[in-house]
Amino acid sequence: MNYKAGLLIIAIASFGFGMITDRLLFSSKESASETNPKYGEKISSEDQGNGFANRNLKKRNRQKDDDSDHEEDPLEILEKDPVRYVIEQIERGKRIDASTITSLLSQLPPGKKRREFIERVASHWGRKDPRSALAWTDTLVPSEQSRAMERIVHEWAHTDPVGAAGYVTQIPKSQRTLDWVHAAAHIWAEQDQSAALDWAMGLKDPAHRERALRGSTDVWARTDPAAASAFALEITDPYERHSVIESVARRWARQGTSESLEWALGMEGENRDRATMSIIEEISAYNPK
Repeated sequence: MNYKAGLLIIAIASFGFGMITDRLLFSSKESASETNPKYGEKISSEDQGNGFANRNLKKRNRQKDDDSDHEEDPLEILEKDPVRYVIEQIERGKRIDASTITSLLSQLPPGKKRREFIERVASHWGRKDPRSALAWTDTLVPSEQSRAMERIVHEWAHTDPVGAAGYVTQIPKSQRTLDWVHAAAHIWAEQDQSAALDWAMGLKDPAHRERALRGSTDVWARTDPAAASAFALEITDPYERHSVIESVARRWARQGTSESLEWALGMEGENRDRATMSIIEEISAYNPK
């Protein structure tokens, strides 16, 4: 073998050795890039792309677990805040009996906190189940019962005006229950003026009818005092007519003094006197200057 041939063999061998070395180094880098440095497991490109989403999912799951750990036990709420417990049970539609509330009331001495408890229970229960709430008021002393019943009737009238109106005209009459008739008519008229007026006009008891007419026409006078005043003048019973005229006059006076006075002075006799006096009294009360 001559000198040139030997050099050629050495060059070829060196080139082959270099190729093999580069290949081995390149393969080791690829393997390292696809291997989890901690566990030595291969991670596919899809797994690498989903890694961030998986971490977020685990984080959300931990947050849910933390939230569930912080949910309050109803019995703990009952012990810490009995008022809140009862209100939440009512709002969730859970059955609440009078004995439960009576038991809680027995722990509250007379005073502001006791009054607030009664009023809050009456308001919430009156919206959800007014008849059960009214039955509960029989366990209260008269002064507490009256306040609770008033709250219940008001809330009932907002959710079921027909039912509330029927109730207040069936219970024994008193000054307070007549006020409830007025309130029920007023609340009903805010929702359906025609229906409230029809109900009021159809009442047989004069005292109920007078209060219901005042309550419903008072709402009417806010939106259309001229029409409400014309309606008042058509009432045949003098006592009821004068009562409604006074109510319309007071409401109208708050909106437009000159227009209401012009209307009042355009009438005759006692109708004019009742309307004028009511307007003057209303102006004096709301705008003494």
